[in-house]
Amino acid sequence: MTPTDPVEARLLDEWPLPEPSARLRTRVLGAARPHVTPQVSWTDRLWFSRGWRLAAAAILLGLAVVERIPEASISGRHDVVSVAAALESARAVTDTALDVGLRVDQADRLARQTLLAAMRPPPAALREDLAAADTMIP
Repeated sequence: MTPTDPVEARLLDEWPLPEPSARLRTRVLGAARPHVTPQVSWTDRLWFSRGWRLAAAAILLGLAVVERIPEASISGRHDVVSVAAALESARAVTDTALDVGLRVDQADRLARQTLLAAMRPPPAALREDLAAADTMIP
């Protein structure tokens, strides 16, 4: 509370305030100690627990490893492209190639390459397929 009267303010500034006795100070601090002592929260106990930090690191590492595993190897099946969609695109490639004026064998080769691309084989199998079909369209 601040005094609004300048005389009152001057008197309060000049008037010495008595210090509390040591006995009163001890009694007040003793009664207030449970309220003043900092309590350790559950988040502090959790964060500074070595076991929890190791478990959190292991969980994060496990999630990172699981994220790196392809979904196909988890489910046991590979990415399956709709067979009807792949055949339709191969037919469209064949029809377009014949309309442009390519020979039938060249159109079939283009359709085969379209089907291979739709299946998305692993790199080793792709190299074998490319080695088997080493001829390109002239």
